[in-house]
Amino acid sequence: SGDGPEAVVITDTALCIQSFNDAAEVLWGWRADDVVGRTVTDVLPWAREGQTLDEARAVFQRSGRWRGEVVQRRRDGTPVRVHAVVTLLRGEGGDPVGTVSVVREVREDPDRDGPPSG
Repeated sequence: SGDGPEAVVITDTALCIQSFNDAAEVLWGWRADDVVGRTVTDVLPWAREGQTLDEARAVFQRSGRWRGEVVQRRRDGTPVRVHAVVTLLRGEGGDPVGTVSVVREVREDPDRDGPPSG
């Protein structure tokens, strides 16, 4: 339904978390205090499905932007499907300084696909 709160995660160029907003705390079950300074890949592992992390990283390095749906794991290990938009942050000189990710939970809409067939 796409109207949930937006989790925003900001990292440095090494993908160490610098900022983790309230919606991110709710979405993944981590407190900001627990994750700042840790890497995104450590805190928010992908439960691999479709595009791999390496493929996503390659797209991101080429274009400075990546968007798509992935399944991640919450702090308690339960899977959560999210739509993420990751953008490279550049400093005044044009050099990369970090990334910003805007993430929403993708809730299955039971009415979206019509009645089940059969």
